[in-house]
Amino acid sequence: MNPRISVKCDVLVIGGGIAGCATALQLARRGKKVTLLERDQAGTRASGINFGGVRQNGRDMRELAIAMRARAMWDELPKLIGFDGEFRATATCGSPPMTNAPASSTSSTLAQASTASASSGWSGRN
Repeated sequence: MNPRISVKCDVLVIGGGIAGCATALQLARRGKKVTLLERDQAGTRASGINFGGVRQNGRDMRELAIAMRARAMWDELPKLIGFDGEFRATATCGSPPMTNAPASSTSSTLAQASTASASSGWSGRN
């Protein structure tokens, strides 16, 4: 039997998948004392075997703005957490990876997606 451990924190996050780890990271960056509980090694369950987690293609136009913001965060991982999380951007159907797109092209697409998202009333929550 394991001894009980008392931990004091502002927020307890249960689950060390991509959603749990991202939530814990963002809360900690905002000054919260976070404890993350995972029964196994972080990112080894569904998050560790899912090949479609970082995508923009095939999204509803109302989702595109948030998908683009989320995708851009992956490029910031080394600065944010000290390593790249083994993330590699790849192209599909001959398209260049987003990181190689001209800034004006990316900004224009993001602006269009933001407009589409705002005009539809979609908030990113269902």
